[in-house]
Amino acid sequence: MPIYAYRCSSCGHAKDVLQKMSDAVLTTCPACGAERFTKQVTAAGFQLKGSGWYQTDFRGGPTAPAAPAGADAPAAPAPLRLRLPLLQPPRLRAEPDTPVRKYIIAGLLVWLPLAITIWVLTWVLGLLNSVFQTLLHAATAVLPASAHTVLEMLSSIPGLGVLTLLTMMMLTGMFVANFVGQWWLRQWHRLMSNIPIVKSIYTSVKQVSDTLFSSSGQAFREAVLVEYPRRDCWTIAFVTGKPAGEVAERMGTPADTEFVSLYVPTTPNPTSGFFLMAPRADVRPLAMSVDEALKYIISMGVVAPPVHAAPPVMAAAAPH
Repeated sequence: MPIYAYRCSSCGHAKDVLQKMSDAVLTTCPACGAERFTKQVTAAGFQLKGSGWYQTDFRGGPTAPAAPAGADAPAAPAPLRLRLPLLQPPRLRAEPDTPVRKYIIAGLLVWLPLAITIWVLTWVLGLLNSVFQTLLHAATAVLPASAHTVLEMLSSIPGLGVLTLLTMMMLTGMFVANFVGQWWLRQWHRLMSNIPIVKSIYTSVKQVSDTLFSSSGQAFREAVLVEYPRRDCWTIAFVTGKPAGEVAERMGTPADTEFVSLYVPTTPNPTSGFFLMAPRADVRPLAMSVDEALKYIISMGVVAPPVHAAPPVMAAAAPH
């Protein structure tokens, strides 16, 4: 509850009154009874106590001298004084690097690569085994009931699905490597290309797989440095080929200027990135392999590849 200072302009009587903010202002002087008892314009001084309470003090500053009797002019207001506590920012203490913390981090660095390797291998083996189980379920629906016992026994053998699928892929590769296998492969492609909906998916996947995994293709066979996204900022990119078709015609470049198609992966997920087409003279070939470049990108520059002999530069860098 606030304390207000009152003073009578008739007799000079002063008094501090404790009252609510909603109470009516006093006008009658308790000393002389005149209706000249007025509230003074003052400001409180605040002092922070240890218990959390605040104390209002109106007697911290000098008071004005009492007006003579019969004077009508109000007394001069007391000077404003404000006392606030000095607050200091909390001190932050650095946590000591204890030996227990060092040991935990060292153990994490040992087990983390092994755990991720086991997780990836488990995922791949589980995927192959699920494909094998799907083939067994399809065979169960087609073969007679007498063969169900054999199929159930095969599904219970651990690792059989992985060995079976790897054997099937090896035999398929051996079959399509000869003349007869090539003829059957062309017939298979023709059949898949004539099936609605299936042909769009099958054709797209086949083109991408032939580009990436074919031994005669040049996609992702070379790692280069390119200035991206601005000058004097370099990033690692992979050469995926050369612009062709309508894109090469619309570029309107001179005949003696060679352009290359580049894929700039992002970090730490290299499956997303940017596609660029730049002059061959603006890129710098790297001696590191594609695998080493991927490790360098995924690790955000932490795992640096070993130093190799510098590859020959195709052409001098063109001015920007």
